[in-house]
Amino acid sequence: MATGGKQALTKLTKKATAKGLWFYSHLLTHWWSPDKLQAIYTDRAFRQDADHFILRDPTERLREFDETIAALRAERRCFKRRINTWRKKYRATVTRTRPDKDDVVVKYVTRRSLQQAGNTT
Repeated sequence: MATGGKQALTKLTKKATAKGLWFYSHLLTHWWSPDKLQAIYTDRAFRQDADHFILRDPTERLREFDETIAALRAERRCFKRRINTWRKKYRATVTRTRPDKDDVVVKYVTRRSLQQAGNTT
């Protein structure tokens, strides 16, 4: 730890507490509340210079979570549409090969082949 690192951290902690900000480490991509970071430093479990931290509003992280959730929901909707499109195109008929076993044979047949089979019989 650089000389004066603890003093610089103490100043940052006071500033963070007064403004309601948290510490963000761009090196570790992690967030700490001022109390938590001070406790970690007190226990000597962690040592980083004050210049490794940026004071940021913790609600920024909540917005990041919301954006990630929205992106995952959009991906889920798209994937669900793909499944439904596939299900409309193919029908599954399930038959058991042996009643005493759990082996199941799944046969996928297109609607067109079902229609053709119905027309030929």
